Amino acid sequence: CNQMPLSLYFPHCFWKLLRGDELTMEDVEEIDETFMRSHQYLLQSKEEGMSEQSFDDMQLENFAPITVGSQLITLSYANRQSYAKTAFDQYIHSWDEAMKQIRCGISQFFPDYLLRMFSPSELDLLVCGTPKIDWDLLKEHTTYTDYSEESQIVNWLWEILRSLSVEDSCLFLRFVWGKSRLPHKGNFNSTLRVGSLPGGDNVLPTASTCFFHLSIPTYSSKEIMEWRLLYAIQNCATIDLDRNTPNFRFIMD
Repeated sequence: CNQMPLSLYFPHCFWKLLRGDELTMEDVEEIDETFMRSHQYLLQSKEEGMSEQSFDDMQLENFAPITVGSQLITLSYANRQSYAKTAFDQYIHSWDEAMKQIRCGISQFFPDYLLRMFSPSELDLLVCGTPKIDWDLLKEHTTYTDYSEESQIVNWLWEILRSLSVEDSCLFLRFVWGKSRLPHKGNFNSTLRVGSLPGGDNVLPTASTCFFHLSIPTYSSKEIMEWRLLYAIQNCATIDLDRNTPNFRFIMD
């Protein structure tokens, strides 16, 4: 095992199901807010004083008939609460068979009882890494060629990285490493290598994901560097193929 995070995103409820935990309405809301709110409205309709007239004004085509055993249940004003409870129950258990097969496969390598030693959030962190990039952690695992930790370009780089949105942060990591998350601190054994690149302001940064290497020209200002870096990470479509960013040149006015 290389202890690297998987480039996957699973909702919190996936890890709960993997542990064998029961799901709640809040878990359903995370993955299907429309379903949760519409059916929760039915559950609360009695307390909110829903009349039969207001019920008839609802878009009932959004509530499909559900099957319980051999019985087909269609939503009506009289059964609205029992219908909603049954719909929730079926929704929550709709992944039971799939999760059973997933747990069966995982148990070949990782006993079930060990899964329950971790919370759902801890399992997510261990398997997929942290969704929020820890720039201090990455900086601790960075070395420089042609530049030093005190170089102006290097200072600009970390200032720019710390200002990135969550989405652009993931794009940067994918640009230089082919991954969207950092591993857990205890499992981080790789080193980002930052080097120089000829061409000045007219050239984009380049990266080699195989070697976790970023090459940066000596830009004349932080603003130009930020623009070039953002352009590179947002427009590099071949990153998953481990190809370098094309060495684009810009015509400066």
